[in-house]
Amino acid sequence: MLSEDGVVATKTGWGYHLATGGSPMTEGRHYWEVEFGHGDSFVGAVRPGLDHDKDHANGNDAYFIWGYDGSLWGNGKSNADTQGQRFAAGDRIGVLLDLDAGWLRIYRNGKRCGPGYIEGVTGPLVRAAQLVCAGDKVTVLPGAVAPEGAGEEGVYYDAQSSLAQLKGAC
Repeated sequence: MLSEDGVVATKTGWGYHLATGGSPMTEGRHYWEVEFGHGDSFVGAVRPGLDHDKDHANGNDAYFIWGYDGSLWGNGKSNADTQGQRFAAGDRIGVLLDLDAGWLRIYRNGKRCGPGYIEGVTGPLVRAAQLVCAGDKVTVLPGAVAPEGAGEEGVYYDAQSSLAQLKGAC
């Protein structure tokens, strides 16, 4: 269920529900944040026009982080590459998408969570949250600004010390 102003998505009942917003993004750098309310929702970006009552975390049309354990889902990943720890109510989850460079990074309360999707991210995409269980809730935070230096941290491949630092921050 979406609030009247379209800012709060709350899951009622069982089954998946996809909430999307904004115009399709095809190029450039984009940043948005949601406040994680309750539950085990997925946050990220998906292809426009997907069925809002189906699971998209297991397909190739989504780039998600799962609030349950910080793992990546979609676009070839399934419970993979844990980026941090379980999200808590009140956490601000930021998504930084660079369609020119082809990557997507996740931030939790202003700190980067793991490497994210380091390559191959293509548009068009729209902002998204996939709510799973009754009571799951996310709130879009209008006017969010990327953390200072976001996107300039570099890409972390197999540098375990750097990855460990990122996971610890998230």
